Amino acid sequence: MKHKINLSLLIFAAVLFLTSCSNKIAYIDIDQVFNEFLMKEEWGSDVKKVQNGRNAVLDSMKLELQKFYGEIENSKKEDRGELILSFQKKERAYYEMAEDFKARNQELTEDYDVQIFARINTLVKQYGDDNKYTIILGANSTGNIMYAKKSANI
Repeated sequence: MKHKINLSLLIFAAVLFLTSCSNKIAYIDIDQVFNEFLMKEEWGSDVKKVQNGRNAVLDSMKLELQKFYGEIENSKKEDRGELILSFQKKERAYYEMAEDFKARNQELTEDYDVQIFARINTLVKQYGDDNKYTIILGANSTGNIMYAKKSANI
């Protein structure tokens, strides 16, 4: 019962604070800002270059495998056993590298996203300070507070 009263008081205080006339409150569409952020476009280009380089390596390996497979088909039956083992080894290496590249591409993308959001957060804080906002909300269904003055902390 005590938690319900405390929670009710907290909600009431928050609503009272947010509705007072002296507070300047705004929101930003986080998804839109993120997608239109210039830094994202620049870094997205860098990510694409890295991914394209990795894809070129995989494409080269795949062509080599196809060529080697053709050699196996054209070889004498008695020579195929050793060639097939060699092919399987190269094929395994190809799939392992493809998985590694996929994981590294995902990691690279996530790292860039974290850096971009950190920069956006810095800019939002600066904007809030410069323009005397009390609270700036992030609108993306998660209910993030992007910026708040210390005095807004109840």
